[in-house]
Amino acid sequence: LDIEVLHDNQGLYLDASTLKNLEIFHNLSSGGSQYTLLSVLDRTKTAQGGRTLRSWLQNPLRSLEPLQERQEKILWFCERFSSLKECRRILSKVLDLPRLTGRLAMKKAHPKDLAALSSTCGQIVLVFNHLLSENWIFSLNSQENISLLQRIQSKIQTVLIDDPPIQLGSGGLIREGHSQELDHLRALKNNARDVLEE
Repeated sequence: LDIEVLHDNQGLYLDASTLKNLEIFHNLSSGGSQYTLLSVLDRTKTAQGGRTLRSWLQNPLRSLEPLQERQEKILWFCERFSSLKECRRILSKVLDLPRLTGRLAMKKAHPKDLAALSSTCGQIVLVFNHLLSENWIFSLNSQENISLLQRIQSKIQTVLIDDPPIQLGSGGLIREGHSQELDHLRALKNNARDVLEE
């Protein structure tokens, strides 16, 4: 993940008092999220989408060019409702990719996290391919991104069984045929009597 430097001229800084009085995230009557700007706008399908929207509301753009680009993307979807519906359908299956990769980087991921990462990579590729098939006119860095996601998905699917256990120590995680040495050790374990007779 890249670190992105935010400059003062890119976004408007809203302090806690301003956010409270404008009822961006919490209403003044109860302090809850009902009847706030976020509750009106948030129709996101993924956790990372929800965090991005919160970030946009907390630091609104000041530069005209990126603001216009956002509006053009929204207009693109408004004019292609079927594409919007399809992307939302696919995105509803996307899990929290930043948290998954964070757990992997911290070496705290369990086998099901890897399976979830594989599935999520596949769903994101479907979104990219759908947008490209609909002549998406904005930058995706698509070929490089699609290729990377496909490699990650393929590697995990090649090594990991379809429904791995949660605990790493449970064993039986690696697909048969992936490692000759592991297959041999499994055969020794499962057929010890036959091996001794031979």
